[in-house]
Amino acid sequence: LLNGNPDGSGSGGGGGTGGSKSESSAAIHATAKWSTAQLKKTQAEQAARAKAAAEAQAKAKANRDALTQHLKDIVNEALRHNSTHPEVIDLAHANNAAMQAEAERLRLA
Repeated sequence: LLNGNPDGSGSGGGGGTGGSKSESSAAIHATAKWSTAQLKKTQAEQAARAKAAAEAQAKAKANRDALTQHLKDIVNEALRHNSTHPEVIDLAHANNAAMQAEAERLRLA
């Protein structure tokens, strides 16, 4: 585009510069308007991506917290159960002792 005409021709008259200055000003204004619109569009897209990332991070944290709490509940239930049923611990100790005795017997055999 030269002087605003698609074919590159001048503004028509015998080399008048008044028209070309206003055309240049209009072109600069249009370019600035387009650039501003593009910047706003890019900023909006970046804000949307940041919001989506923050939401995904919050969801992942909530899932992690829920899983952590679930595991704590399981451990607490096992501890509570074992505290009311000490025979489980006693059986485990007896089993370990029996396995060690058998291992020692096999080592000496």
